[in-house]
Parts: sequence; structure tokens; C-alpha cells
Amino acid sequence: MSEYDRWPEDIFQILTDHQVRQVAYVPDAGHTQLIKMCHNNPEMKTVVLTTEEEGVAMLAGAWLGGDRGALLMQCSGVGNCINMLSLPRVCRKFGVKTNWFFLTSRSAPKNSLWYSHPKTGPI
Repeated sequence: MSEYDRWPEDIFQILTDHQVRQVAYVPDAGHTQLIKMCHNNPEMKTVVLTTEEEGVAMLAGAWLGGDRGALLMQCSGVGNCINMLSLPRVCRKFGVKTNWFFLTSRSAPKNSLWYSHPKTGPI
């Protein structure tokens, strides 16, 4: 198994290590394995979204309720929720370093473009 093929397991391990309890996602073939792992974990609640921006609100609610959450989306999904992503900055304390976003591209797995590889980070 190549390093690229292992990224879903690596990210799932990060989610469990950081006690992420809520995972929101817009259905995406690139996240299939990671989504299945989250569904199979009884300590995680998964929520299917219709748009990525719904996930930002869901993660804010998770944070307010004392949970950590993750939003799985394609790189193109960031543009769909740019206004919602500004809310944590406006509210200052809202979700800082507690909400994580995981991004993949719609491109083929072996694509060499920098934005085609999984990225993670706190907001």
C-alpha cells in the first residue's frame, strides 16, 4: 500500500486521537473510505450535508456543545462556504483550534498538483 493510499487511515487516527465526535460531509468518492470508518465508529456521529457551508454551522454547534467536529470536503467546497468560514474570526473564540477541515480534490489519486493531496489544519 502506497503512502497516498494510507491517508484515510492516518486521518481517521488523527480524528480518534483528538476525540472528534461529530463528522460532517458532503458525499464524495475521495472520502469514501474515511467516511465508512467514521460511520463504523460508535463514538462518532456522522451527518450527511447538502452543502459544505452547513458543516461550518454544524461544527460551531458541536463546539458549543463541548464536542470536537470535522468537516470533510473537496477543495472546491471551500469556495462554497467562504462566508461561513469567516464566522469564527468574527466571533473570536468560536471553534479556534477545535474544528478541523479535511480537503481532497476531485482529481485522480496520482495527480501531481499540490491541491490534489489531502490537507488538514485547525481554524
